[in-house]
Amino acid sequence: MKYLVLLISLISLSACGKPNLVSCLEDPEAAKNTFPLETEKDGGDIFKAVRTDQKYGSCFIEELRISRDASLEKQAQAVLDYTSTTIVYEADKAEGFSDDLNRPGTRLPSRTVADGKGDCEDKSALAVVMLNELGFDTFVIKRPPIDKGLGHIFLGIRADYDTGLKCGNDYFIAFDPTLKGAKLGDKGAGLSKVKNFQCGRI
Repeated sequence: MKYLVLLISLISLSACGKPNLVSCLEDPEAAKNTFPLETEKDGGDIFKAVRTDQKYGSCFIEELRISRDASLEKQAQAVLDYTSTTIVYEADKAEGFSDDLNRPGTRLPSRTVADGKGDCEDKSALAVVMLNELGFDTFVIKRPPIDKGLGHIFLGIRADYDTGLKCGNDYFIAFDPTLKGAKLGDKGAGLSKVKNFQCGRI
């Protein structure tokens, strides 16, 4: 019996250590039943997802206990830590009917939080909601498929120095919420060598 009590205590303590953004949602069950937005070639679906759920940005920041007095690097890294580690990566289904809740497409950030999982565009949309709230200038970066593989979506945060990555006239630091334990500007994943990408400010 004492081992059972100890186990329950340990589980409770580990649960307390994880931020719970679900408490910010008006109706978590309704969020789980929101259909993904249909993917648009220009990334418009991500923009729509962010606009729809930007209202949660302030609460998400509070729940993650991100100090607005912290350095910009620490603020951005806190968002990256949550989206890359706490939100589990799960790829979209290859196909699905229009009435399939798990059809391919971009999930609203509220659903990504309620489900605790998402793919690259889902995690990116959630991160942008928080980065916008913190005042960052952010870009959505769409990398084309490599060697008949999958394309990829990640983010860029505007920088005031030459980072080697540019969207229009702006340099940016790579921010990839898909990589577990990612760091800002993570060059180990080859992000600094990405070519022929599409980008847009969000």
